[in-house]
Amino acid sequence: MARPVWFLILKNTMTFHDGGGRCRACGESSIYRSRGSVRTGLLVGLAATLAAIIAGRLEVFNTLELKWLDVRIREFNFARPDSNIVLVFIDDKSLEKIGRWPWPRRYMGEMIRLCREAGAREVNVDIIFPEPQPLELVQPGLTDHNPYESPLTYLLAKDSFSTINNDKELIDDITQAGGVTLAFHGEPKTNEEKPSDDPQYEQLLAQMRNWVMAHPDRTDDFAESYLSIYPDADIKTRNDRYQQALKIYMHQRSLEALSQYSWPLPTKQPQVPIIEMTDLIAPLPEMINAADDCGFVTVRLDEDGKVRRIPLLARYGDRLYPQLAFLSACKHLGVTYKDIDLSSPHCMKMTVDGRVVTIPLDDEGMMLINWVKYKAIPATVVGEILKTIPASFIVQIFKNEEAFDENKKRLKTIENISWQLEGIPQDRSGLSDGDQRRVAELESQLAALPDIETLEQANQKLYEENIALKQELHVSLNDKIVFIGSNATGAADFVITPLDRTADSRTPGVVVHANILNTVLQYANIFQPSTLTELLVTLFLGILLTVIASLGKPSISGLTLVAIILLAVFINFIILFHWGHYWYAFVTPLAAILASFTCVTFYRQIFEGRTKRRITARFKQYAAPALVDRIVQAADTLTFAGETRVLTCYFSDLAGFTTISEHLGPEKTVSVLNIYLDRMTEVLDRHLGTVNKFQGDGVFAFFGAPAPLDDHAVKACSAALDAQAELARLCDEQRREDNEFPNLTMRIGLSTGPVVVGDCGSQRRFDYTAIGDNVNLASRLESANKAFGTHIMISQDTRDAVGDQFAFRYLGGVRVVGKQQSVGIYELIGPADSLAPNRRTFAERFEMAVREYQTGNFTAALEHLDALAAEHPADKSILLYQRTCRELLTTGKPDDFDGSITLSEK
Repeated sequence: MARPVWFLILKNTMTFHDGGGRCRACGESSIYRSRGSVRTGLLVGLAATLAAIIAGRLEVFNTLELKWLDVRIREFNFARPDSNIVLVFIDDKSLEKIGRWPWPRRYMGEMIRLCREAGAREVNVDIIFPEPQPLELVQPGLTDHNPYESPLTYLLAKDSFSTINNDKELIDDITQAGGVTLAFHGEPKTNEEKPSDDPQYEQLLAQMRNWVMAHPDRTDDFAESYLSIYPDADIKTRNDRYQQALKIYMHQRSLEALSQYSWPLPTKQPQVPIIEMTDLIAPLPEMINAADDCGFVTVRLDEDGKVRRIPLLARYGDRLYPQLAFLSACKHLGVTYKDIDLSSPHCMKMTVDGRVVTIPLDDEGMMLINWVKYKAIPATVVGEILKTIPASFIVQIFKNEEAFDENKKRLKTIENISWQLEGIPQDRSGLSDGDQRRVAELESQLAALPDIETLEQANQKLYEENIALKQELHVSLNDKIVFIGSNATGAADFVITPLDRTADSRTPGVVVHANILNTVLQYANIFQPSTLTELLVTLFLGILLTVIASLGKPSISGLTLVAIILLAVFINFIILFHWGHYWYAFVTPLAAILASFTCVTFYRQIFEGRTKRRITARFKQYAAPALVDRIVQAADTLTFAGETRVLTCYFSDLAGFTTISEHLGPEKTVSVLNIYLDRMTEVLDRHLGTVNKFQGDGVFAFFGAPAPLDDHAVKACSAALDAQAELARLCDEQRREDNEFPNLTMRIGLSTGPVVVGDCGSQRRFDYTAIGDNVNLASRLESANKAFGTHIMISQDTRDAVGDQFAFRYLGGVRVVGKQQSVGIYELIGPADSLAPNRRTFAERFEMAVREYQTGNFTAALEHLDALAAEHPADKSILLYQRTCRELLTTGKPDDFDGSITLSEK
C-alpha cells in the first residue's frame, strides 16, 4: 500500500536531508534540524559575537562599562571606611564665621595647629598656596572681630594701623605643628603640547632656572638674580618685567624646594607606565621647607568626565613624586621608596612588614579608586561612611582664643588707664589745657570699655567652652590621619565621581584623596582580569547563546537568554566584584549575548521562517491543517527513528467492495473509491489522525504519532463514529444524484497499546509506519466485525482508555488469527450521553448472556440469548453465541475452554 504523499514530504522535510541540506522529497531547504541551517546559524552567531567584541573597543562601550562599574561601586561595594581617616571640611558654615574665601592664611595655620594639638597623627592640606598673600592691615577696634555683643571701642591708638604677615604665621604654625603634608599640582604631559609662542618668556624662564639651580642654598637673592639677567635695571622700579621675573623666581624656588620630597627613579626600567607632569603649581618655597612632605594632587578624568582612576606616582624631570594620599599611606604603612617594586607590569608591589602587597594598575599605570561614602557629620561614623568634621567646629576654637586674647587686652587697657588716672589730682585747675583734654579723653575711653567683671566672665565662658571643644576634637582626631579641604558650595575643588548619581551632584576633591588612602590602607583594591581572559569569556558566552538560539525553540531560547543574563549579573556583580574584588567587563559580554541571540533568531525567523511558512502552507493542501500545525509546533521534539509508543490504531474496510467493484466496472469503481477515501480522510483530519496507508478500499491510520496526543483513544473512537455517520451522509448525497451509486457499509477496528513507530524500509525506499501486535489486532478486529455483525469493534485496552465517555456493548473475548491469548472486545455504539434506554438495556442483557457463557453455564446463557433473539432476530452476535452454546452443549465443554470465541477468518 502507498503512503500518503503529503506525509512523506512533511516527514522528510523535517528530518531527512541530503548532504546539502535539501529535502529528498521536495527539494526545498529543510527547516528543522538541518545541518546546513544550524551551521549557518552558528556562523551568524559567531560573526555577531566577533562584531560585538570589536565594537567593545569603541568609546561608547567603554563609557557604558564605566557606568556599570559605578553601579557596582555604589550598590555592591566591598570596601569599608578606615577609622583612621578624618576629613576636615571648609564648609559653608565655616565661611559664614570667617568670611568668604580666600581666608587669611593664619586661620589655616590655626586649624593645622589645633588638629595636631588634638593628637592628629598627620595633617594633609589639600589646598595649594602658590603665591604670597598680601599683608593684612589691622586697625584695632575696627578690623578685629568680637563674637560677643559688648560694643567695641576706639582705644588710644585708634588711628594707627598694624600689619599681619599671614604667610609667615602659616609657615610658623606648619613648622611648630610638624607632621604636615602640603599639596602641589602638575598637569599630565601630553604629546599634543605646543611650544610657547613667547621666546622672551622662555629665555627668562631658562635663565632664572639656571640661577636657582646654581644657588640652591640662597633663598633671598632675587635682587641679585634679577640684576644678573637685567644688569641695567633699577631694582626699585616694580614694572611688569620685574613682576614677571619675581613670579618666575618664586616658582623656580618652589620647584627647587619641592625636589627634596621626590624619589629617585628606579635603577631598573619600570614596567609600569608612569605619567610625566608639567606646569607644576607648588606652594611658596618657605612653606614647602616648613612642611614634612609634599604630594601631588593631579587627577585624571575618564571619557565621561568622572574621576575613577589615579596615578600613584608621577615623574617630573628625572625624579619621582608620590601622590598626596599615596604618600600618606606609605608613611602609615612604614613604606619607603626602596620598598616599592615597579618591575612587574600592571601592578605595583610594596613590602609592608616583610610581606608583599600588590596594588593593581591599568595599562596607563593608574589605580582604580574603591569609593566609600562620606557625610559631613561632626566626629561620627554613620553606616559605611568616612568620618568628617566641619572646619567651623575648629574655627570656633581659635575664634574663641582670639576673643579671649582681645578681652585680656581690654583688661590690660583698663588697668593701664586706671593707673594713669590714679596719678591725677582731684583738683585739676592747676593742669594745663592740653593735660586736661588728655585726662578727659582717658576718662571717656575708660567709660566706653566694659567693666572688668563682664570681661572676666566672658573669658571664663570662653575658656570652659574651648576646653569642651578641644576634648571633643581630641576624641575625633587623636592618632588619626587628617585631610583638610573644601566642600563649600562655591568652591572650585569639586569633581564628579562614581558616588555622584546625577550630573548635577559633585564630590569635594579632598574626598578623592581620602578614598585613595582608604583603598590602599584597607587593601580594597579592584583587580582587573587580563584582556585575553575577558575576550575568552565574551567569546564563550556569545557562542553559548549562538548554540542555544540555533538549536532551541525561540520561546525556550528567549527564556534561556533571560536566565543567562540574570545569572551573568549575579556572577559579575556579586561573586566576582563583591566577593572576588574583580571588575570583569559586563557591557561587551552582554552585547555579545544579545547580538548573537538576536542575529541567529532573526536569521531563523527571516530565512527559516519563510521556508517554514511556504512548506506548511503547501502541506496543508495534503493533510489536516490542525495536524500539520501540531507537527510544526512539535517539530523540534519529534523523532522518526524507531521507538515504542502507546498509540490507538485504526483500520477500516468496506464490506463486500470486491463484489461491488465487479458490478461497477473499473472507472466507476475508482470514482466511488476516490469519493469515499476523500471523505474518510477529512474525518480523520478533523480528529488529528495520521493516515498511514490506503489499501484499496481499506484505511490504516493511527492516533498519537508523530505529534503526541494525550487523548488519542478518545479521538480514535470519535473518528470511528464520525466516519460511520459521514459514510451514511455520503451515500444519501450520491444516491440522490446517481441511483447506481452503491450502498456502502464500513467496518472499523480500533486497538490501543504499545507499538513500534518510525521509519522502516530499505536504503532506497522507506516508510513511516507503525508495527506490532496492536497494529495486527486492530486489523483483526476490523475483520471480526463480519462474524459479530458489528460496524465498530474496539479492544479492551481502548475501552479502558476512554472510560465512560462512550457507550459500548461487551462482546466477550475472542482469539483472533495469529494470536493465542484471547482479547476482550466491545462494540462501540455511540456517545454515552446520547444512548437510548432500550439500547442500554439490550447491551446489559447481552453482557449477562456473555458472562454466563464465559463461566461455562451454557444453558443459562442460551436462555438469555433466545430471549434476546426473539427481539433482535437479525443480530449476528446473538446468533453466533447461540450456535456456539448449542455446539458446546452437544460436544461438551473442552478442557482448554477459557470463555472466548475463536475466529478462523482474518
